[in-house]
Amino acid sequence: MRALRSVRETERVTSVPGRGATTRYVLQAPDRMTFQTDLGVRSVIIGSRQWIRTGASGYRQTPYGAGLAFSTRTWFTWSTYAQFTYLLGMQRERGRDVAVVALMDPGTPAWYRLHIDRRSHRVLRARLITYAHFSTERFAQANVPVRIQPPIGSDHGPRP
Repeated sequence: MRALRSVRETERVTSVPGRGATTRYVLQAPDRMTFQTDLGVRSVIIGSRQWIRTGASGYRQTPYGAGLAFSTRTWFTWSTYAQFTYLLGMQRERGRDVAVVALMDPGTPAWYRLHIDRRSHRVLRARLITYAHFSTERFAQANVPVRIQPPIGSDHGPRP
């Protein structure tokens, strides 16, 4: 996953029954990402710069990551702290041979279930369960060309 040139991700997060939020991400290696929430927040991130827009207001530029620049190589963190990894089984999903793997991070603690395409070794979806936090991530359009730029009209964006 860390070697991808680009990928799209849809994340659904819940913390209480019946309530949730959806965020759609587009990642472009090595240091670009956009996201949009179902509540109308939009953001463009390039390295250590972020442009964010809420509602009908325009984009405002802010630093990203408290001084740490964004990198697609650090985005996929499922196994960073995993101490326990188990192969739960093999199955077919949408014509693909898929390995279902469970990971446990005892420090958080957090439990992950990854569905991994056996041919490409890419994660197709991930499920996270931790205290009062549940999320499902789906990944699509790996290495489909994208072009992430600062928003039009911003200090460093393309001019209309």
